[in-house]
Amino acid sequence: MADVVAKPIWGDRDRLFHQHPGGLAGDPHLGPEGVDALREVMVASGALAEVERMIAALSATAEAALAGVPEPARTVLGDLVLAATARTG
Repeated sequence: MADVVAKPIWGDRDRLFHQHPGGLAGDPHLGPEGVDALREVMVASGALAEVERMIAALSATAEAALAGVPEPARTVLGDLVLAATARTG
């Protein structure tokens, strides 16, 4: 996540790392309001969309790699790719 969040807009960078003791990111005592603020920054910075894009691309690569794998391993591994990457909401 650090690579993806490295490009937030500057005001959001301050919210993430400087305005709170230790910053929002990595605060083990982060409460609901902090979680909401962090989520907002991640969406506004494009980090969420970029991570979702990366997951989709890597999932497609994994599925393509399974083309030469014999059954039943191909089905089992395909199910594993889906289980590891599918979003439920």
